[in-house]
Amino acid sequence: MTPMVDVTFLLLIFFMVTASFVLQTALTPPPGPQETAQKTPAPPPQPLQVMVNELGEFQLVRPDGEKRMTASRYELRKILISLPASCRQRARIIADPQSRHEKVMAALDVLVGLRVPVSITMRDIPPSSWLPFQ
Repeated sequence: MTPMVDVTFLLLIFFMVTASFVLQTALTPPPGPQETAQKTPAPPPQPLQVMVNELGEFQLVRPDGEKRMTASRYELRKILISLPASCRQRARIIADPQSRHEKVMAALDVLVGLRVPVSITMRDIPPSSWLPFQ
């Protein structure tokens, strides 16, 4: 019986020496209301809107509300390039249900070519919201 107690004590000493103890670090308190208020992200900017009517005309509505009218995809590209980069962060194509697919895809091609993230929406566009075409 004595040799068994000796072996038990030797094993106990062995495991105590080889065991690694982790010191508990101090707990960090949750952030206060002032700290969380500073970390709230700014709301995303309003997207640039490219509206396509049933006649295939494009109307560009900037986030600040300024409207520009064009009938050509090349003019649309020229107008988009002239805009500051902050206006070209996101875009939304709003197509009239009666508009031609070709015109919607032309607007999409221009925006994707300028590396602008795009979403497409289809809805009725009242004629009163359009600028007169010149």
